[in-house]
Amino acid sequence: MNTAEITASPIEVELDGKKFMCSPMTDSDWGEFERWVQARYIELASKNIDKIPQSERQGFLNHAYDRAAAIIFQSPEALQLLTSVDGSAFRTWLGVKRNHPEITFEFIRKCLTDPEKIKEVLAKLDFLDYQPESKSPKKVEPQAEELSR
Repeated sequence: MNTAEITASPIEVELDGKKFMCSPMTDSDWGEFERWVQARYIELASKNIDKIPQSERQGFLNHAYDRAAAIIFQSPEALQLLTSVDGSAFRTWLGVKRNHPEITFEFIRKCLTDPEKIKEVLAKLDFLDYQPESKSPKKVEPQAEELSR
């Protein structure tokens, strides 16, 4: 382990022509990411509740809450969302906001619409968060269908 890893030194990322310092993900950041994924799962279920017969809605919501509660940052649902544009932006925002608290998720999301820019930023984040002795999230690629939002 080197000094940069021991001290969790941030790296520079460029967004919208400006340079920002991005810190490695902490356990708290991964927890926040988990909560975000869980909330998105519930939000998706809630948006679709009208498509479910009235008599089955409570069971549908209970199932969604149970599934959401089981999501951890290494679960397939979280890894799939991590590869989306929104997931990449959220991960980037978590790293940037520590050094730049004024930066919003919406700003980061707006900056990460180009697939090449996403790959560039994710490569830096993957390097920053890589811990060979642990099971860090696998390297991710953005999903093209997410770019249409």
